[in-house]
Amino acid sequence: MIPPKGKYDTDYYKLTMGNYFWRLNMLQNRQVDALYQFVDRDGREYSPRFADELKDLAIERSEFSPNPYIASDILSRAPYMPSDFIQWYDQIFFHDPNQLDISVKDKKLRIFAQGPIHTSTHHEIPVLTDVSTLITKEENRVPAYGWQAKAEENAKTFYDRGVIYSEGGGRRALNREHHYESLGIYGKYRKGLNNNGGISGSSWVSFAADLNFSYMG
Repeated sequence: MIPPKGKYDTDYYKLTMGNYFWRLNMLQNRQVDALYQFVDRDGREYSPRFADELKDLAIERSEFSPNPYIASDILSRAPYMPSDFIQWYDQIFFHDPNQLDISVKDKKLRIFAQGPIHTSTHHEIPVLTDVSTLITKEENRVPAYGWQAKAEENAKTFYDRGVIYSEGGGRRALNREHHYESLGIYGKYRKGLNNNGGISGSSWVSFAADLNFSYMG
């Protein structure tokens, strides 16, 4: 069963970078601010409703609860990750929707995130994911017919041929359900101790914790 949405629906690299930014501002008192801007490389036209739905998702994200299980799992399997940062991220940090400026002007989507870099940086990945999944919903996109069988064939081929790889597609996923199911299929063919190939981990923190993948990124 797919885990519920939460603050760990993000790339692991964002946690490792976030740790660095947190130390700049919280421990070294650098008071660094940041401005992030969404860049649409597709030339897509958006409706005002799209911006409204993004805002609703941002508010939903601000209400996510701590998840001590994932926090503990990260610290047990990634001992290089500082416990003080993980404790802050899990127990204190929240995605502040007031740091986001979302609008549609002339059918172009405008998204800015601005604020102290140790907090504003964490909007990047969830916002990109929301944009991708809302496009899926709006355009009624569905996976190609027979995609599960093709995914399993690919996973087995990589495994048999000694190809070791990791997964990092969360920010551009079709939707959460498809992403999770895909990882479940590839997870049948994991990198083992006998030098076979297979998937070695995932960058998507919540799914990596649930499926017992290594955290990558």
